[in-house]
Amino acid sequence: LLAVIVALILFGAFLIVRDISRESETTRLKSEFVHNVSHEFKTPLSMIRLYAETLERKGDLTAKQKRDAYQIITKESERLSHMINNVLDLSRIEMGKKEFHFEMGDLSHLVRETVDSYRYHLEKKGFTIHTQIAADLPEMRFDREALASVVINLLSNAMKFSPDHKDVSLRLFEDNVR
Repeated sequence: LLAVIVALILFGAFLIVRDISRESETTRLKSEFVHNVSHEFKTPLSMIRLYAETLERKGDLTAKQKRDAYQIITKESERLSHMINNVLDLSRIEMGKKEFHFEMGDLSHLVRETVDSYRYHLEKKGFTIHTQIAADLPEMRFDREALASVVINLLSNAMKFSPDHKDVSLRLFEDNVR
């Protein structure tokens, strides 16, 4: 009987140590996630602030310089919105409440628009982007936000994990093979 009690106590101690280990790993991962998200948010916010301050302080900018600054502010705010949506989507997925909103649309237009909104970041880091996007794709049902996030994640990963090879190619076409 004493051996069974000791075995149960040891088993209980093992379970407690395992749970504490898992909890500390979860806490570490959450802290790392918050750090990474904060770092990723700083870049677009810094760019928005930099160009807004430039527009505010420099009165002698040409129309083209102003237009370029406004475009960068717009693209950076779009990028920031996508990042925030990704964090919110992750939270919804964890809670089991992620919903997709499917609607008919032009996938070519969405991909082209998304690539164009991210082109500045790629070119700024020295990347060349080549796109082949079929214009004659039929309309289809898809979730705009989800597919835009997929394209942005692919482009972002290309920048993060391709430091030596600076060419990105994106092709969108219809394949009738069934």
